[in-house]
Amino acid sequence: MEGNKIKSAWEIALERAEKLGKMSEAEHKKRQEEEYAPVGIGLASKYLSGVPLRELRDALARHKGDVGHIVRRATLIELIRGIDPKDKVRALSAIEAIPQLLNDPRAREIADELVMLLNNQGQTQPNVDAERRDWIRRKVDRRLKEQAISGSAVSFNVAATTEWQEYLREIDLEREEELRPLKEDMLELAHATC
Repeated sequence: MEGNKIKSAWEIALERAEKLGKMSEAEHKKRQEEEYAPVGIGLASKYLSGVPLRELRDALARHKGDVGHIVRRATLIELIRGIDPKDKVRALSAIEAIPQLLNDPRAREIADELVMLLNNQGQTQPNVDAERRDWIRRKVDRRLKEQAISGSAVSFNVAATTEWQEYLREIDLEREEELRPLKEDMLELAHATC
């Protein structure tokens, strides 16, 4: 008689699901998005950490239907977020994968523009950096002389100054702003195709 009273976990889950009622289509999609988007984010992170593109494609191919679209879209969004001028190697890796996953000629065009921008951003930088370093050095030297601190033993690290740190933040913002329109175009493509 006790055997009849013991229910399996599956039966208990079914009873609870019946009590809750059926989910609307929107609720179902939202729940799927919450459940499977992290899978796509994880796949993108693994790829950006060095997993070959072939393995990323294979992992994406295992997800079919609506779930596949969710995982693919989340992966693409995370790869697009990975396009950061502060980490050129990672950015170029992300840019390499995105057009292959989107399989859209426009994605290849945007990727080529992104690569060109990333490669051009660093070309004039050494000259600008040297000029800025000299300017900061002169500014700090003046400040030290005003405080009657001078001599051959007085030295400072330009890279440790707040002026230099602010300069680096400005450069990072400028580079990100240059890339932003292309990244937004790529996001639109990802949403349209997934």
